[in-house]
Amino acid sequence: MPWRKGFAKPAQRLSSSGCPSWFLKVLLHLGFIVVGLPYSFQGQIGTDEIMGGSPYGASTIAGGDGSRQPSQVELDGARYQGRHVAQIAAKLTDAH
Repeated sequence: MPWRKGFAKPAQRLSSSGCPSWFLKVLLHLGFIVVGLPYSFQGQIGTDEIMGGSPYGASTIAGGDGSRQPSQVELDGARYQGRHVAQIAAKLTDAH
């Protein structure tokens, strides 16, 4: 599904380069658990193509007009991080 023109994506607001460290400190202070994209996802290590994604989380790089769609590596990173978050949430649920 193509990105909708005019709609803000979460990655635009909290990208790896745009998320200030003070914001992470606020989340931790409030008791949030911050789960990034682990280095075990090998897709973020490649340099073969321009792509989003970093240890801070899955993301994509899009032009101002939204003409660039997420690459397969970026989609894989988002799915990987989603599974990773779900596994951590399950462990936290089992701990109670």
